[in-house]
Amino acid sequence: KTGAGRSLVSASKWFWAGAATDGSSIFASSISGQVFILDRDGNQLGTVEVDGPLVATPGILEVAGQSWVVVANEMGELFRFEGGSIKGSVEAKRLTRDVKSVPGSRVKAPLVTVGKNLFLSDTSGKVWGLELRGTQLENLWSLDTTE
Repeated sequence: KTGAGRSLVSASKWFWAGAATDGSSIFASSISGQVFILDRDGNQLGTVEVDGPLVATPGILEVAGQSWVVVANEMGELFRFEGGSIKGSVEAKRLTRDVKSVPGSRVKAPLVTVGKNLFLSDTSGKVWGLELRGTQLENLWSLDTTE
Protein backbone atom coordinates (compact mmCIF):
# COMPACT_ATOMS: atom_id res chain seq x y z
CA LYS A 1 0.00 0.00 0.00
CA THR A 2 2.80 2.42 0.86
CA GLY A 3 5.58 1.07 -1.35
CA ALA A 4 7.81 0.55 1.68
CA GLY A 5 9.89 -2.63 1.58
CA ARG A 6 10.19 -5.21 4.33
CA SER A 7 12.22 -8.37 4.85
CA LEU A 8 10.15 -11.51 4.24
CA VAL A 9 12.54 -14.42 4.86
CA SER A 10 16.20 -14.95 5.60
CA ALA A 11 18.22 -17.79 4.05
CA SER A 12 21.66 -19.02 5.09
CA LYS A 13 22.82 -18.17 1.52
CA TRP A 14 21.43 -15.71 -0.96
CA PHE A 15 18.59 -15.87 -3.49
CA TRP A 16 19.66 -16.21 -7.13
CA ALA A 17 16.41 -17.17 -8.87
CA GLY A 18 13.06 -15.45 -9.15
CA ALA A 19 9.98 -16.52 -7.24
CA ALA A 20 6.99 -18.45 -8.65
CA THR A 21 3.35 -18.66 -7.58
CA ASP A 22 0.50 -21.13 -7.96
CA GLY A 23 -2.04 -18.39 -7.19
CA SER A 24 -2.28 -19.07 -3.47
CA SER A 25 1.35 -19.41 -2.38
CA ILE A 26 4.70 -17.91 -3.41
CA PHE A 27 7.78 -20.16 -3.78
CA ALA A 28 11.26 -18.61 -3.46
CA SER A 29 14.34 -20.83 -3.74
CA SER A 30 17.80 -20.10 -2.36
CA ILE A 31 21.32 -21.28 -3.06
CA SER A 32 21.21 -23.08 0.30
CA GLY A 33 18.79 -25.65 -1.22
CA GLN A 34 15.72 -24.29 0.54
CA VAL A 35 12.40 -23.30 -0.99
CA PHE A 36 10.55 -20.78 1.16
CA ILE A 37 6.75 -20.91 0.94
CA LEU A 38 4.95 -17.62 1.57
CA ASP A 39 1.30 -16.59 1.51
CA ARG A 40 0.12 -13.68 -0.66
CA ASP A 41 0.94 -11.20 2.11
CA GLY A 42 4.54 -12.43 2.38
CA ASN A 43 4.09 -14.41 5.61
CA GLN A 44 6.20 -17.56 5.72
CA LEU A 45 4.10 -20.75 5.68
CA GLY A 46 6.84 -23.36 5.48
CA THR A 47 10.02 -24.58 3.82
CA VAL A 48 11.20 -27.40 1.59
CA GLU A 49 14.81 -28.59 1.56
CA VAL A 50 16.50 -30.38 -1.34
CA ASP A 51 20.05 -31.52 -2.07
CA GLY A 52 22.20 -28.92 -3.77
CA PRO A 53 22.00 -25.24 -4.66
CA LEU A 54 18.83 -23.92 -6.30
CA VAL A 55 19.62 -21.24 -8.88
CA ALA A 56 16.71 -21.77 -11.31
CA THR A 57 13.27 -20.22 -10.78
CA PRO A 58 10.78 -22.95 -9.75
CA GLY A 59 8.07 -24.13 -12.13
CA ILE A 60 4.42 -24.82 -11.30
CA LEU A 61 2.77 -27.79 -13.06
CA GLU A 62 -1.03 -28.06 -13.17
CA VAL A 63 -2.41 -31.60 -13.45
CA ALA A 64 -6.10 -32.44 -12.93
CA GLY A 65 -6.72 -29.40 -10.72
CA GLN A 66 -3.63 -30.07 -8.59
CA SER A 67 -0.54 -27.86 -8.62
CA TRP A 68 2.96 -29.30 -8.26
CA VAL A 69 6.06 -27.20 -7.64
CA VAL A 70 9.16 -28.43 -9.48
CA VAL A 71 12.68 -27.24 -8.66
CA ALA A 72 15.97 -28.16 -10.30
CA ASN A 73 19.17 -28.09 -8.33
CA GLU A 74 22.33 -26.85 -9.98
CA MET A 75 23.39 -30.43 -10.79
CA GLY A 76 20.27 -31.02 -12.91
CA GLU A 77 18.31 -33.13 -10.40
CA LEU A 78 14.59 -32.43 -10.34
CA PHE A 79 12.36 -32.43 -7.24
CA ARG A 80 8.61 -31.92 -6.84
CA PHE A 81 6.21 -31.16 -4.02
CA GLU A 82 2.53 -30.37 -3.84
CA GLY A 83 1.61 -26.69 -4.19
CA GLY A 84 -1.34 -24.93 -2.57
CA SER A 85 -1.65 -23.71 0.99
CA ILE A 86 1.18 -25.37 2.91
CA LYS A 87 1.95 -25.16 6.60
CA GLY A 88 5.27 -26.19 8.14
CA SER A 89 8.04 -28.27 6.62
CA VAL A 90 7.32 -30.23 3.44
CA GLU A 91 9.27 -33.12 1.95
CA ALA A 92 10.24 -32.83 -1.70
CA LYS A 93 10.15 -36.00 -3.78
CA ARG A 94 13.02 -36.59 -6.17
CA LEU A 95 11.72 -37.14 -9.68
CA THR A 96 13.18 -40.34 -11.10
CA ARG A 97 16.27 -39.55 -13.09
CA ASP A 98 16.52 -41.00 -16.56
CA VAL A 99 19.79 -40.00 -18.22
CA LYS A 100 18.00 -39.88 -21.57
CA SER A 101 15.29 -37.50 -20.40
CA VAL A 102 16.63 -35.39 -17.55
CA PRO A 103 19.61 -33.09 -17.96
CA GLY A 104 22.86 -34.09 -16.36
CA SER A 105 24.29 -30.64 -16.83
CA ARG A 106 23.87 -27.62 -14.64
CA VAL A 107 20.43 -25.98 -14.62
CA LYS A 108 20.49 -22.23 -14.05
CA ALA A 109 17.70 -20.91 -16.30
CA PRO A 110 14.10 -20.59 -15.06
CA LEU A 111 11.84 -23.62 -15.39
CA VAL A 112 8.94 -22.85 -17.73
CA THR A 113 5.65 -24.69 -17.35
CA VAL A 114 2.44 -24.96 -19.34
CA GLY A 115 -0.17 -27.21 -17.71
CA LYS A 116 1.55 -30.54 -17.09
CA ASN A 117 4.51 -29.76 -19.38
CA LEU A 118 7.90 -28.56 -18.17
CA PHE A 119 10.54 -26.90 -20.35
CA LEU A 120 14.09 -26.25 -19.22
CA SER A 121 17.57 -25.71 -20.52
CA ASP A 122 20.96 -26.67 -19.17
CA THR A 123 24.41 -25.14 -19.46
CA SER A 124 25.48 -27.70 -22.07
CA GLY A 125 23.13 -26.06 -24.58
CA LYS A 126 20.28 -28.58 -24.44
CA VAL A 127 16.61 -27.63 -24.18
CA TRP A 128 14.19 -30.21 -22.78
CA GLY A 129 10.43 -30.74 -23.09
CA LEU A 130 9.05 -32.99 -20.33
CA GLU A 131 5.56 -34.00 -19.18
CA LEU A 132 4.42 -34.99 -15.68
CA ARG A 133 2.60 -38.33 -15.90
CA GLY A 134 1.54 -39.52 -12.49
CA THR A 135 4.60 -38.97 -10.34
CA GLN A 136 7.20 -39.20 -13.11
CA LEU A 137 8.49 -36.80 -15.71
CA GLU A 138 8.48 -38.30 -19.20
CA ASN A 139 10.73 -37.03 -21.96
CA LEU A 140 8.80 -35.45 -24.85
CA TRP A 141 11.82 -34.15 -26.74
CA SER A 142 15.24 -32.55 -26.40
CA LEU A 143 17.12 -30.19 -28.65
CA ASP A 144 20.87 -29.64 -28.76
CA THR A 145 21.31 -25.96 -29.62
CA THR A 146 25.09 -26.34 -30.10
CA GLU A 147 24.74 -28.36 -33.33
